[in-house]
Amino acid sequence: KRKSYTVGASADLAGGTLKAQYTNSNDDAPNADATMVAVGYDYHLRKDTTVYVAYASTNNDANAKFMANDWGHGQAVTPVAGKDPSSISLGVVYKFGIGL
Repeated sequence: KRKSYTVGASADLAGGTLKAQYTNSNDDAPNADATMVAVGYDYHLRKDTTVYVAYASTNNDANAKFMANDWGHGQAVTPVAGKDPSSISLGVVYKFGIGL
């Protein structure tokens, strides 16, 4: 049995949005818990263009192997059990104005 929860928040700042997220996962198996903290900033360059940076860090117990990247920010890399991965993402989001 695994119980997980995630809490996130964002705040609009001059020119962009600051984002933060905390995830906790607890397992009935021994030493299989993990936590992750992620922070990011979206800079609204123009109405149709956003530049972003995001950082995530995962803390795995000895028998846990949760990753720090996925969800569209790079190729998923599964760590060895007990290791604590981190990742940084940089990118651009462009909204095409095609009326279909």
